[in-house]
Amino acid sequence: MAVQINVTGEGAGELYIEINDYKIEIQPYQYYDRDALVTISSENLLNIISGKLEAKDAYHDGRIKYNGDAKILVVLNKIIKERIKKES
Repeated sequence: MAVQINVTGEGAGELYIEINDYKIEIQPYQYYDRDALVTISSENLLNIISGKLEAKDAYHDGRIKYNGDAKILVVLNKIIKERIKKES
């Protein structure tokens, strides 16, 4: 899976995440042959990564704009949750 994330607000930019066998590779550039596109503020992204905000809640509240297969967002959320548990 290939997901481009456009970050808005402080530290704005874009990054590309490739997910393969639940392993993540992150690169700091646009990727046009992607499966999904996510637009999110830097504040909301940091809150999701830190576990303070659920990605699905942010999506339902309109804090994440998403274009692509919804299954990818579910997988990405699951991977983030697993990483948070490992770091705790």
